[in-house]
Amino acid sequence: MNAAAARLSSAAGGRDSPTGAIPFPERVRSAAEGSAEAADTIADGLAVRTPAPEAVAAINRGIERVVTVSDDEILEAQRALLRCTHNLAEPAGAAALAALLAERERMSGRTAAVVLSGGNADAANLRRLFAADS
Repeated sequence: MNAAAARLSSAAGGRDSPTGAIPFPERVRSAAEGSAEAADTIADGLAVRTPAPEAVAAINRGIERVVTVSDDEILEAQRALLRCTHNLAEPAGAAALAALLAERERMSGRTAAVVLSGGNADAANLRRLFAADS
């Protein structure tokens, strides 16, 4: 699984986390120091190799839970955004929607919002994104 954090929604009190970088949920909770040598994820904007202590402290003040999502779930969220809104988000920008979709049963009947951000979708990402549509 990828690992990082972004606000899922204030109503849900959650965070999303891609799978393949530093295990961010554990790193945030422990405020561990040090760095990882690699971050194997398409969501490079969430690939935390060396967390800033200030960021860890800020996240720990508001975090209630972490939702981990796979690269495939992120790609599906990118596809859904493009198909339904005609907006292209980079993988890290689609991670919050991927987390919300992964939590659809838990979030049923609640109001939720995700922030659509980032336009750094590169050619390799676009090939993977459109591979399932062909």
